[in-house]
Amino acid sequence: MGIDVTHIIKHRPIDISNQDECRDFCKDAAAKVMKEFGLEGEANVHFDDYFTDDGIWTIVIPPIVEGQMCFVEIMLHHDFWQIESYYHYRQMLYSHEGEFWLRKWIWRIAKVLGQCEAWHAQEYYTDNCSLEMIEKPSLKFSEWIDYATKEIGGPIPEFDVPEWTKENERIAQEGGCVKQSEPIYHDSFNDFKEEANQ
Repeated sequence: MGIDVTHIIKHRPIDISNQDECRDFCKDAAAKVMKEFGLEGEANVHFDDYFTDDGIWTIVIPPIVEGQMCFVEIMLHHDFWQIESYYHYRQMLYSHEGEFWLRKWIWRIAKVLGQCEAWHAQEYYTDNCSLEMIEKPSLKFSEWIDYATKEIGGPIPEFDVPEWTKENERIAQEGGCVKQSEPIYHDSFNDFKEEANQ
């Protein structure tokens, strides 16, 4: 068993108590993500009160690559999306044929949702953390980032693409596993932005 990764993407503040607004906001986001990945049909948008008394609006996107087992679950908070890709944290650090494919998926999701950055965190700083508020849709991004910063004991580092590219090249030549990583990274997706502008 490995440590899962959660992706955090900000959005405009929304009135979590207004169920109609939340449902419409989620349906709009779901349609954008489905279109971006060329997926047929509609995503499953529902109010999930199974794990929390407050309940949380959730979008379930079917597997992005045909035949792939993992789906993407996107949960709505006051001013951010909590995205569970159900991949292990280390998979975000590995490149395939020179591309960080999981990061690219999250970049594409962020982009269609009108954002240009994300945070990638080990599950112990999100879904399985000691912050009780993580289960509450009213949780604000500022509360989560304050918690995460205190837990790691300093600022959250930027995902360093050249450094991780070199690390993947080393693994390809020498074998072994990736080096020790930080538990949370901020990601400006500068490599993908530059690629999109070429």
